[in-house]
Amino acid sequence: MSGGLGGGGSNAGATGNPGTANRGGGGAGGFDYAGGSGGGGGSGIVIISYPGAQTGSGGTVTSSGGNTIHTYTTSGSFTFTF
Repeated sequence: MSGGLGGGGSNAGATGNPGTANRGGGGAGGFDYAGGSGGGGGSGIVIISYPGAQTGSGGTVTSSGGNTIHTYTTSGSFTFTF
């Protein structure tokens, strides 16, 4: 997965673009002297991965290469269910 992305304001008074959602990137700066402002940072993502069968609950659950993977793009909770 690539790192966070931000964009840039290009004209006087432009506001910087926000960071890409679920990538955690910072927003771009804007042109302050003409009333622009920086863009907001992108939201983050949490990934929990462990070997073997599913022993936890929460998030979006997938499996790959013998691992169970829980992915969160919004708030949530993780619970082991032994």
